[in-house]
Amino acid sequence: MTVLLGTLGMTKIIALATCLRYNGCRDIATKVRMQMQPIMPITADSLVKEVVESHPQTIAVFVKHGLNCVGCYIAPFHTITDTAREYALQLEPLLSELNDTISKTGRGS
Repeated sequence: MTVLLGTLGMTKIIALATCLRYNGCRDIATKVRMQMQPIMPITADSLVKEVVESHPQTIAVFVKHGLNCVGCYIAPFHTITDTAREYALQLEPLLSELNDTISKTGRGS
């Protein structure tokens, strides 16, 4: 129990217990589970749509570089590599900036 409390924090334990007791808040349990999982880095093969949906804070990075990826009908099929190539950007700096953004703000912030 001590390990669990140290990992999750008391507030999350209470929220999870409440959810499990009343069985009406699946979103809370899902959110707690997601926060327990490590954040996977964005790779060159990551799909733009999945990146934006999983990490909305990355939208600012796409907009900053003038990338019209957010809401684009090609986003479900385009990888970060495809996007960098289409917009004549270097891949590694773009990946670094995207990963820095998610590491600073966390999952889905």
